[in-house]
Amino acid sequence: MLIAAAVAAVVGYPTLRLRGHYLAMATLALGLISYEMSVQWEALTQGYMGLGGVPPLGVAGFSLHGDRQQLGALLVLRLFGLWLSQRMRQSRFGRALSAIAGSEDAARALGIAVPRYKLAAFVIAALYASASGSLYAHFVGFISPEVFGPQVILWTLTMIYLGGVGTVWGPVIGAFIVSLLPEAFRGFKELQDLIYCVALIVILIFAPNGLMAAIAALLRPRARVQG
Repeated sequence: MLIAAAVAAVVGYPTLRLRGHYLAMATLALGLISYEMSVQWEALTQGYMGLGGVPPLGVAGFSLHGDRQQLGALLVLRLFGLWLSQRMRQSRFGRALSAIAGSEDAARALGIAVPRYKLAAFVIAALYASASGSLYAHFVGFISPEVFGPQVILWTLTMIYLGGVGTVWGPVIGAFIVSLLPEAFRGFKELQDLIYCVALIVILIFAPNGLMAAIAALLRPRARVQG
């Protein structure tokens, strides 16, 4: 995680000077570059062969071997990560990021150091990504560059936008739906991918701001009626 944070700080400092679609393209390019480096650096990653025999997650000689132990540990770590995200969102740091997301020029006019906050958010995202990748390696027991290829980048973006950008629980809901839909459409065989994409497009059309925003909009009238 420390190495990932250091790399994110070095790479993010010049990259985050970009804005809008240029920033999105730059971050996507960074993911593709990292993928190619992991494929070609066979001395470290074994290329497409990957690294097997990764031991289960353990602390002080205690290892998690059973499915229940692993799922329980994942649930606890996920809740801890969500709790940290919620705390950051409610803090001064989170409010500054919300202002930057709304308008960088307005945030800068309010005295917010936009480049510094964007770099901090980039580093924090790298910490979360590194922790997730490490957990994946320990629980699966195998790691390969193909696991984090371009398709995974698209899946991740789909999860975020489907659940709701700028929310804590939105990406969790998006990840659940993106993981569940292929299984739900498995019976359609050749048409599985087509129906999967159509289902995602329909959801995004009726919930352009994400499912969390749609749920909040549905609950808001009820709250007013009860009040």
